[in-house]
Amino acid sequence: MKARSNRAALLGLTSAGSALVHLSGGIMPLALPSIMRAFPADTAALGTVPTIVWTLIAYMITFAAVLVPAAKLADIYGHKFFFSLGLVIFTVFAILSGSAWSIDSLLLFRFLQGIGGGIVFVVSMQLLGDVFPSDSPQSATALGVWRGFVVGAAVLAPAVGGPLTVWLGWRWVSWGLVPVSILIWLLGLIWLKQDERTSRPPSFDWAGAALTVASFSLLAIAIAGTRIFGATSPNTLFLYGGFAAISILLVLVEVRTRAPVLNLSLFRNLPYMAASIATWIVCVGMFAVMMFIPFFMLYIQKYQVIQASIAVIPAALTAIAFSYVGGYLANKWGMVIPSVLGFLLVAVGFLLLTRLSPETSYMQILGALVLTGVGMSLPLAPTTVAAFRALSKDQTTDAAGILNAFHNMGRPTGVGVLGSILVVGSVESYNTMFLWAAMIAVIGAIVSLGMRVRINRLPSASGKSYR
Repeated sequence: MKARSNRAALLGLTSAGSALVHLSGGIMPLALPSIMRAFPADTAALGTVPTIVWTLIAYMITFAAVLVPAAKLADIYGHKFFFSLGLVIFTVFAILSGSAWSIDSLLLFRFLQGIGGGIVFVVSMQLLGDVFPSDSPQSATALGVWRGFVVGAAVLAPAVGGPLTVWLGWRWVSWGLVPVSILIWLLGLIWLKQDERTSRPPSFDWAGAALTVASFSLLAIAIAGTRIFGATSPNTLFLYGGFAAISILLVLVEVRTRAPVLNLSLFRNLPYMAASIATWIVCVGMFAVMMFIPFFMLYIQKYQVIQASIAVIPAALTAIAFSYVGGYLANKWGMVIPSVLGFLLVAVGFLLLTRLSPETSYMQILGALVLTGVGMSLPLAPTTVAAFRALSKDQTTDAAGILNAFHNMGRPTGVGVLGSILVVGSVESYNTMFLWAAMIAVIGAIVSLGMRVRINRLPSASGKSYR
């Protein structure tokens, strides 16, 4: 009974930590007008609204970039230590972000805060893996619940950021998360087991880590730059060129390294890559709901900020509630069926949103949001479990970093690719954007078919089956 309660406490702690750092990633969009009014001179100097959007993207860049090296370092220096370290970094720069005195300082602090957020997220998955191994019957349910809180928090972010901005001011979208972060940090000190430390920690691939961070950072900036600079602008092409050059150098370094930070062999594993790409597509869809529905209601339908921000609450609550269902179905039917079903439901939800107009009622939007929330929740556990069951146990650290990097690249993809379709004041552009989002969801269903892996139904089972 005690072991079961400890497992439940760990699941709650890691879910809360991961939800917090994803909430921070999407909490600022509706605060942008207030930030621009707070720094009119900086806004005029920097240019137009798209430039201010970097306050959103800065956090995403470092969040995604540190995931792979952070997973490796956490294995060397301890999961508890790195989980606590990530929360400290996140909290310190949340306080400083709320205290920013200019757009430049806000960008810097959000950039550094993303480092802490990325560490907390990837180490949370490692902590779960310590007590819910991928071959255990509880792993699908636990990972489904954990992923459900992650997606739910990301979708819920505007519903938190909007009221905080209106009632307390834009600085509280950062300060408001600090007490929660401190509470999670304290509970982690109490509940998490002490790390086992070796007298001589293994060597670390610092060159590979630096190149990995640079590569993922440039890719995130380039994807987001599609919206900000234009898909064919010299700036965007230069960023993609820089990403390609550093990636080639990274491969050359890693193939010559005995213990590389980026395990290139994982990219040849079809079930693992199918699960990783499917995870990325879930995040793209999540971002489409999280940002663009509130924007449509705010700028097209002329809702108030609070009304537009709370509109996404049903999708968030549905994703959290049905995350357990995804894990249950994965145990019962295997990884492929619930994932394919989920993506198809997301596609239908987005197709319903292609009919948006200024006269569309909230109840019509609500139906599409609930359907999309159910759909997004179903692939969460199957994609994660399929990724780890396709690998040997000594590859789990490498797998956690890369899988979560795919997940978090969905955010800049949402800004860059889907956001580039939108035209200010154009209803048709929203309809087109959701049509593209629906097609991406269908691709997710097709990709999920590649997740068939050989697994044990139960740890004690002697026979194996393909699912």
